[in-house]
Amino acid sequence: ILLEEILVYLKESIEQDTSIRIVPKDESGLRLYKILNLKVMIDDLVVRVEDMRKILVAAREEITGLRIMVDTVAETQSLRLQEDIRGNSGDMLMQLKSNSTQGTSLYTMQFIFAGLLAFELLDRITGEWSVVHTEWARAYIVDPFMNKPLVWFILSIGVWVGVAYAVYYLTREIDDKSAGAISYRIKVNKPLNLPALDEYLALKSIIGEDGIADSDNSLQRVRWTEEDITRWEGYLPTMEMVYDVKHGFLLDVHLTINRRASVPAKLRPETLKIRFFTELQEAAVLSPEDAATVIDNTRRIRAKAMDKQIVATDDIAVTLKVKVPNERYYREIPYGRQTYLELREDIAMKFRVKPVQVLQIFKVPDTLIADDEDVLRINPDSILEILLKT
Repeated sequence: ILLEEILVYLKESIEQDTSIRIVPKDESGLRLYKILNLKVMIDDLVVRVEDMRKILVAAREEITGLRIMVDTVAETQSLRLQEDIRGNSGDMLMQLKSNSTQGTSLYTMQFIFAGLLAFELLDRITGEWSVVHTEWARAYIVDPFMNKPLVWFILSIGVWVGVAYAVYYLTREIDDKSAGAISYRIKVNKPLNLPALDEYLALKSIIGEDGIADSDNSLQRVRWTEEDITRWEGYLPTMEMVYDVKHGFLLDVHLTINRRASVPAKLRPETLKIRFFTELQEAAVLSPEDAATVIDNTRRIRAKAMDKQIVATDDIAVTLKVKVPNERYYREIPYGRQTYLELREDIAMKFRVKPVQVLQIFKVPDTLIADDEDVLRINPDSILEILLKT
């Protein structure tokens, strides 16, 4: 920067000071002018100033190139660091799974040791006692099994195998119940209605709540478990919200479902997210625009899907048939490739109920319609069945 300033000063001194270019009129001055060869020196000075300008421009470009190289090197190192972190995270995840299996085994062994301790306490309280000392045991256990060679040994091996299988089955059941957990974390960063949120949380069974505050923010974390099984396809998801009380912003949402790993999931993470934020919208916690933005810009996804589909012509049915189970008659609603929220509103209007009362929508025979992608797969003249909350 200083070199560029000096260059500007030199250029201004050459261009603005015209006295150095005036040829003297007197003989002595003219002779001195020719001896010093001032005209050539001034022209050389102009050329050198221009060369200096080019050198400074080249230096500036070189600095810019070096900065780009530094950014590239930093980005490369950052990518390598992320790859290392990802690899370490994978190793940590495997270790956590191993620890989880060991924890399940220890959990099972607690019950076994508790039973052994209980039996040992009874033996110490009552003294040494055995059922074989009774007359009925001699008749049904000692004589038929214990007094015959290898019979009691084979029976003991069989009991051992049975107990081992029972412990293995119990451990597998415990692992199966927790191994298929669905976890979905969403970064929201949208304004929320705090009074509506308080009313919404008052209806939930809060299982945990904590907060942290400083001069700039007041963060609150609240956690609860849903109780309506029908709304969540038989699951009881755990919801966690982090919001800023001071500025009224919803920051993060963490949705978790514990399910069996051996059973196919009835609820996808995307569907879980859509239903949760739809519920927040219905409770006026989030505005419809913010809720739609969080639900992955459903209108944009819908527009892309519509571009790939053929526009319905006049000779194709452009309605959907909707009915309640066990009803003989259908009710028709317009087919317009709605979003899930719009489809539910159309159905609610046709049946003269509130959208909240439309619990589930199925495409006959048993295809659940739960999000915008499912709605886009509905063809004209399809038959839908709905479950209404009475």
